[in-house]
Amino acid sequence: MARNVVLLCLDTVRYGYFERHADDLQAIADHTFEECRTASTWSVPSHASMFTGVLPHEHGFHSATPTFGDLDREDTFLSDLDRFQFIGVSANPYASPVFGFDRLFDNFYHAESSMPYAEGLSPSKFWHESSTEDWTRYIEFLEACVRHNHPMKSLANGVASQTEKLFQKLPMAKPFDDGCKRILSRTRRILDESEQPTFVFVNVMDAHGPLTNVRSYDQSLIAEEHRNCSPDIDALAMNMDETFDEYEENIAAYRDLYAAAVEYTTRRVAEFCRRVDDDTAVVITADHGEQLDDGTGERRFGHVTPDAAEALLHVPLAVVNADLAVDESEPISHLDLGNLVTAIATETEFEKCQPLAAEVAGLGVAHPPTDHEDFDYWNRVSRCVYLNNGADKYVWDSMGTARHYGQVNGEYVLEREGGPELVPPNATAPFMTDIEDARTEEKTTYVDAAVESKLEELGYL
Repeated sequence: MARNVVLLCLDTVRYGYFERHADDLQAIADHTFEECRTASTWSVPSHASMFTGVLPHEHGFHSATPTFGDLDREDTFLSDLDRFQFIGVSANPYASPVFGFDRLFDNFYHAESSMPYAEGLSPSKFWHESSTEDWTRYIEFLEACVRHNHPMKSLANGVASQTEKLFQKLPMAKPFDDGCKRILSRTRRILDESEQPTFVFVNVMDAHGPLTNVRSYDQSLIAEEHRNCSPDIDALAMNMDETFDEYEENIAAYRDLYAAAVEYTTRRVAEFCRRVDDDTAVVITADHGEQLDDGTGERRFGHVTPDAAEALLHVPLAVVNADLAVDESEPISHLDLGNLVTAIATETEFEKCQPLAAEVAGLGVAHPPTDHEDFDYWNRVSRCVYLNNGADKYVWDSMGTARHYGQVNGEYVLEREGGPELVPPNATAPFMTDIEDARTEEKTTYVDAAVESKLEELGYL
């Protein structure tokens, strides 16, 4: 017996914000796991671990310009889903054809936030390839739309692209979201038209920066002085140079918009779940969380620094339309996510078998600032393991620093700090290589100026 499964990734949504702002989704979920941890802290290694069930030093995807085309379906849990069709719908450029991620699927739809019609001309690609700088480039774009196989959809993409930029400058909420509604509608159509068991991977990026207020957001979550602004934060520079105080107001606005984005996205997902047939199960999680300089640990913002912080590793995991024999309060790793999806899809028993471990190898950016005086520290490898059913957390790095945290009232509190000798042997057991050898030889993909611009906008350059 087989059934449809949707694996829905709420990109960049951390657990604490999900717990506080996802009331609609939690109300209809059959299972909501309280202690789910990712295997890494940013998109590339995390997505690879979600599908392969192994840690980053084993799958080797660390680069900010990865070659997912080298990842075969046989290397993922998809190989366990016999006679299924595999479809992807994603807003994340890393989980897209740009980096070969679509090779895992029979059909794939990359939904750019400012490009409502994937069949049409890509405005960002056109702008970067255009040789003109003045108003004539718009004439060129119109002419290109006319020549395109989908002229009206190409024109609509152009309008959406310019409108997106306009609302980032205007003192008002924009009337459309960053792709969530469109992606979920596409996913529903896929399921409605499917005539065989189907697995759909969905990535929604509405909670990923840059953030701008949206008319459909719950405005009560956003302070009045933050409703008409688009925070401009250079997260990498702010972290490395410790200039948080200079961005204080922008960070406060970002936190408000982030909360509203999480509430809106999960509300939309709850509506989607109510409308799918009972034979379709939906597994909701996130590839990583987000650091918001909110007093939950060291002063950090974003998710491209190699920190094994709870704000990054602790993510939601909820299941709709499936009945599992599980203890939702016990820790569970993303390394077991494939086993969970397979058990639901094939209606077999789910058993956790993977350790609660995570790893991140260096900065998650394509062009790291190698000339920074503290570059070695910021580009270190960090590893993390939870022991004793999550009661103890060990974090160590390639700089020779180790920390032991104990769980107190649901929070991890630093108990000891020292060198590698602080880490017990059973904590290092999940790792097949020494930490100094964690960075496997990286295979990278060439990306054009349009893709680089998008990665820069998302904070990955």
